[in-house]
Amino acid sequence: LSVSKSPDFVILQGIVDLLIQQPQGVLVVDYKTDAISPNQVAERVQTYEGQLNLYARAVREILKTDVVAKVLYFTALQQEVSLV
Repeated sequence: LSVSKSPDFVILQGIVDLLIQQPQGVLVVDYKTDAISPNQVAERVQTYEGQLNLYARAVREILKTDVVAKVLYFTALQQEVSLV
């Protein structure tokens, strides 16, 4: 995720890893490849939560659909964390 700012607006650039269309809306998934231990998950969730919220906002605005869930998937642990 990169950010460009000027006094008038902010440009964010990023890539959503996975969107899953469901009947109620879209599921946004972001894969994280950090080599972390289970006791580091909560800290990393806090680190990445803002990024995932921005992705969800962009998806809502661009696709004009509801985001029904946001998920971080930590590949090293094969663990998913759903965010509200």
